[in-house]
Amino acid sequence: MKKQFLLLTVLFLTAALSLTSCGGQNQPSASASFETFSTNSASAEQTNNPEPTKEATSPAQTSSQSSTDGRIEISEGVSLVNFENESQGIKFFDLSNYSYTVPQITFETGAFAQSGKALCMDIAFMQSNGVISMQLEKETGNITDGFKQAKDYSYLRMWVNNKGESDVSIAVVLVVSEPLKNGCLNPEGAKLITVQGEEELVFTSDAADVNLNNGTGDTSLDIPAGFEGWVYYPLEGQIPWWEGTTLSKEELQNVDTISLDIRFADATLAETIILDELCLAHPEE
Repeated sequence: MKKQFLLLTVLFLTAALSLTSCGGQNQPSASASFETFSTNSASAEQTNNPEPTKEATSPAQTSSQSSTDGRIEISEGVSLVNFENESQGIKFFDLSNYSYTVPQITFETGAFAQSGKALCMDIAFMQSNGVISMQLEKETGNITDGFKQAKDYSYLRMWVNNKGESDVSIAVVLVVSEPLKNGCLNPEGAKLITVQGEEELVFTSDAADVNLNNGTGDTSLDIPAGFEGWVYYPLEGQIPWWEGTTLSKEELQNVDTISLDIRFADATLAETIILDELCLAHPEE
């Protein structure tokens, strides 16, 4: 079954590359994200951040954010990925054929993270780091058990710190391995809440050009340069990714992998992007 799906995604990838271009160069699609990944060997390196690592939160719940660092308090959620296991379960699709490379990654603590450790990808103002297709598997945390509670929650929440002067577009694709099926979370209806509690205007795009192939509409949430806070993607009202499928409420409870398609508007202006605490959550009141 998985091999058949791989063949299908490769066909979609080929079609996408024939339709899309950026500066004369084909834009890769994340549709083949179930094919071959390579884990960045540098990902296991500890950052030299002098601040001590905070204790990991419970695998069942994320703790509400303390306001001692000037941030608002947020509601508890069901933890899916918290990066306490560092590089375990994180994989990247090899885009070297399209002149993109996997950026250097480290695991930050302290002010850059929501809590504990956070995944930091160093874009380093390099265009070659401007497109990232990554997959978070169940080893990254509590994805499998967490999604069993999906029917009780309305959003997938994620901490994002987009350092630099480039906007970034992120599409979130949820994957069920058996039987293999996926669905893209609809950026329409998403929310952006800054660390100060301000809700920003939401802009969406079809950064991966999925719409050119199957007319799905926008697939990515556009996160502004310098944004630091939480992004909320609605679980309901999914739209098809390259494979043309969505997940029902029942199928959401079987999700075991989260794929992220990350594309910078201008990577030469991007410093780092930091992700932390993917969880199921309710909207803030």
